[in-house]
Amino acid sequence: MFLKIKYTFFFLLICGVALSQVTIGNPADTVTAHPPANPPAASSSPAYVKTDDKPERKFFFRPVLGFGAGMLSFYGDMYDKHFTSPTVSKIALEGYIGHAITDYLDVNIFVLYGKLSANERFAANNRNLNFESQITSGGLNIQYNFSNFLKKERIASPFISVGFEAFQFASKTDLLDKDGNTYFYWKDGSIRNLDQTDVNAPNAVIIQRDYKYETDIQKLNADGFGNYATTAFAVPVGAGFIFNINDNIKFKMGATMHFTSTDYIDGITDKSIGNRAGNSKKDNFMMTSFALSYTFGKVKDADYKLMRSLEKSDEDGDRVADFKDECPGTPLGVPVSSTGCPLDGDIDNVPNYKDDELASPKDAIVDLRGVALSDSLLARQYLMYSDSTGAYNLRIVHDHNEQTAYDEFYKKEYMVDLGTYRQGISVPLMNTLLSIPDVAINDMGQSTTMYTAGDFHLLPDAEKRKQEMMAIGFPKARVVLKQHGRFYNPYPKKRKRKNVDGTITEVAADDTNAMADNTEDNSATLVKLQSRVPKPVKKKAMFRSYKEGEKLTEKDYYPYTDIKTPGIVFRIQIGAFKERLPKAVLNDITNVVEIKMEDGLYRYTSGMYKGYEEANNYKNELMSKGYEGTYVTAYKDGVRITLKEAGVTPILEDELKPVIIEEDTTIAKANKNEVFIKVQLGKFKTAPPADVLAIYAKIKNVKPQKDADGNTRYVAGEFTDYKTAKDFKEEIKKTYNIKDAFLVAYNKDQLIEVKDAIKILTK
Repeated sequence: MFLKIKYTFFFLLICGVALSQVTIGNPADTVTAHPPANPPAASSSPAYVKTDDKPERKFFFRPVLGFGAGMLSFYGDMYDKHFTSPTVSKIALEGYIGHAITDYLDVNIFVLYGKLSANERFAANNRNLNFESQITSGGLNIQYNFSNFLKKERIASPFISVGFEAFQFASKTDLLDKDGNTYFYWKDGSIRNLDQTDVNAPNAVIIQRDYKYETDIQKLNADGFGNYATTAFAVPVGAGFIFNINDNIKFKMGATMHFTSTDYIDGITDKSIGNRAGNSKKDNFMMTSFALSYTFGKVKDADYKLMRSLEKSDEDGDRVADFKDECPGTPLGVPVSSTGCPLDGDIDNVPNYKDDELASPKDAIVDLRGVALSDSLLARQYLMYSDSTGAYNLRIVHDHNEQTAYDEFYKKEYMVDLGTYRQGISVPLMNTLLSIPDVAINDMGQSTTMYTAGDFHLLPDAEKRKQEMMAIGFPKARVVLKQHGRFYNPYPKKRKRKNVDGTITEVAADDTNAMADNTEDNSATLVKLQSRVPKPVKKKAMFRSYKEGEKLTEKDYYPYTDIKTPGIVFRIQIGAFKERLPKAVLNDITNVVEIKMEDGLYRYTSGMYKGYEEANNYKNELMSKGYEGTYVTAYKDGVRITLKEAGVTPILEDELKPVIIEEDTTIAKANKNEVFIKVQLGKFKTAPPADVLAIYAKIKNVKPQKDADGNTRYVAGEFTDYKTAKDFKEEIKKTYNIKDAFLVAYNKDQLIEVKDAIKILTK
């Protein structure tokens, strides 16, 4: 048994070392972003710099080793109350090794060794049962100590814990005394060597229990259970208090209930024979214990002072610490709330000290000075936003080349219509469309969208693409002509086709398959058709007319069969938004595809790449522009596949999900005096390692910024000029070797894209 305990603690020590290892100097330690599988050069992505030098690896190792003792109490089938009092319980020992995940969350690997027992006497059902079971347990638990709610300087902390364990029990019962006599319990309360109903009962001798549990309950098989399992699992749930004696030593007291998966610890179940029968509940046990723990390692006093100064810093002097200040940079003397944000009496998102109208009507739309906008002004702004005629645009006409103007006016675009929808589409249909490399979205007005493939100047090329789309699973694909923003039927009502044998066949306008013959006559006919003036497509003739609010059925969806697209298509996932974005927001992203989903969200993707490396390079370029959260996705045969299935290793982006972003701060409403560009040094779930804090202490004006996800972002500088901020970033990377430093932007305390900050600062 000593060897078992010895090897168990050796195993726990190895696990604790592995659990507490943290790598310093590797971009994976921060949560700024997922690094790409093949990091590009620094010029294409400032967030990741490829270098031949291996990152320095160190260990921030502060494991906790604890030992304790306590009492094991049994909860099972014996006694009227079905549990033993802690005062008569058996002593047990416990040990654990753990490490802090955060300031308020610890993970521990533990072992438990002790005995459970129960001795039933004078029971109401006239039975006298007893047992003792050796318990050996090991498992893992997570402990929460409420540090994120309590004061930092405190002596005691409450805690709760939950975990999982496996345990073994060896249950025995005391049926014989030291001389081998069987115990018989008489009604007068005595124990004798003969049954009270025995003919020789007058000669019975009183004997005493020796409390040595010599009979194996499983082998006794009193109820016919056979060889049941003596190993089981349990869920330990605990609570108690931790007292800090000093920085390294802690005293813990608490109780843990072990909810087991077995009913055989006491050898009694609801299926036991006669008056031995118990209840149908599982057997459980509770450990009430006291323990001492020691935390190895020590954080330097300088690091503590730096962390304390960062926690207590209040740069804007509003008496709200920067860690808790949701609106840093508030002007001195401006009244703020408990979160450090300026007061806003009429809740119009313009603080009182900037508000020229302190009592704006409820839910009114206001300008940058907090004044409600009139209906006429709102109507004009809406017309400017939704204008598709160019009436509000500045137009300059250069007529130096008559032929160029003529070609531009009569420019024709032939496309293949894959489907037209009034409502949003489903996720499977979205994946199907994104599997098509040259898919495009066309706004038809009245909430109607046409999805097309290809963009050709010649009708024969469009016909060829249509045949390809029909072959892979779009049986009702058709060719349409786009000119001056309108769609037309590219064919006349009736046309004649010259067959190979010289005969003439009249072809219907919607019989586009007739144009697929690869004959010289038909090719010439197609070329001639391009010079004719097209007629606008009638919706009833070419597109189905949908009623308002009508839900589409499976028959309305393309494709009608499983598609088989050649090759894999890689795209960049930008995000999902509750409101449709103005085109100007994404004007610096190429090949944007906007898809309205049936759940009302607008999903945006960019690009179309046949190789992962090219797609990943463009994703890094977008991230350097401030589009955080973008990642690479892959599609094949109408289904979104993982990057691993697409042959990409390692998989990082595919584990992410689209982020739904609600835009509550627009460029138009932003105040340039509250917008700053900063340099992000790192982002951490817990306190940064000591050597990292030492580097940050050397950089001027480093501030911690608490994010909504609970992580802390460390930023330096505060600039209103992009070039100055960029130069400062390069200086930090060169001087302090922080290779993954990059630019971020804030509007007050809200993180915004750098490109938007530049627009605000230069407007």
